[in-house]
Order: sequence, then C-alpha cells, then structure tokens
Amino acid sequence: MDVPELIGKALLKLPLNHGILVTFEGLETVAFVVRVENPPAFVQEKLKLRLTVKAWCSSQGTWLVAVPMRFSNPLMGKGRTCVFLNPRQASDYEALQKLSTQQTFLCMFMSAEVSSHVSQEFPWPSGQRKLARQAIETIDTALTGARIESNFDPDFEQAKREFESLFTVQKLLEE
Repeated sequence: MDVPELIGKALLKLPLNHGILVTFEGLETVAFVVRVENPPAFVQEKLKLRLTVKAWCSSQGTWLVAVPMRFSNPLMGKGRTCVFLNPRQASDYEALQKLSTQQTFLCMFMSAEVSSHVSQEFPWPSGQRKLARQAIETIDTALTGARIESNFDPDFEQAKREFESLFTVQKLLEE
C-alpha cells in the first residue's frame, strides 16, 4: 500500500516516533502511521502492541479521544506514544467510528525520510471496539453542534495539554 504524499508531508513535521491515525480511501480500517529510524526492525513475529481508547472531557468541556499505545519486542525494548482524536473534527470522528467496527489495527512504520515503509497488522479485539463505541455514545450525547473542518482547534489543543498533564501512556495502559 502506498502512503499518500499528504500523509508523508504531515509526518515530516513530527519528530521521529510520533505518528498519526489515518484513514485510507477504500480501506475500512484506521491505520497508525509513524516515522522510525529502522522500519525493518518492526517486521518481527515477536512484535507486540498494546493499545486502548479513552474518551475524556477537559475542565473546559472539550472532548478528546486518546489512543495510547506501546510497542515492544526483545530487540528494541518498549516504545510508547499517544495519538489524540478531536471528535469535533469530521475526519477524526470518522476515524473513531472505524475504530468501533474494524477487526484489525494496521501499523505502518515509515523510514525517517518517508521514502519506504513496512506494515504490521494486529488483531483489534472486540473489547477495544466496544470502548470506541462507548466513546462515540458519550461524545454524541455531549456534542450537539456540527463537526468542524478546520485543522486547528485551540480548545482541543488546550484540552490535550491538560490531559497530558494528568495522564501518562503507561498509566492509561494499566487501566
């Protein structure tokens, strides 16, 4: 699968090991795409992924959905990251909807210059789909306005900073 140029450009703006959740035209799943130093290191039978979905409302009433994840294997050890979805944004809401139904979770590990990648697909258990559905139900009850199309939402950015000051990826994955 080819990664669209727009996604590559977005990844180049992020530090290594910080990825994004994306939806691909014609693909019914959400994929995690990340730039890493050594993509072939992620093609191993022993690579493990632990992730979850957590909906959270800030003290100012702004909703976000966190997707904390941890990759581990015997050679590289553990790596943690957290991706955030803004349920007020149409594209992020679409990604959340797909997380509620998909059977697998695709990860694409891009080279640092985004010229090549390797992919790994992991099972996406029914318990994770249920958490995504519960997040949608909770958020749909609270959000009544139209979805926004803008890429920048200052309320969401503030909510993300507040969330990061209260939670760690490790703590989220223990819950």
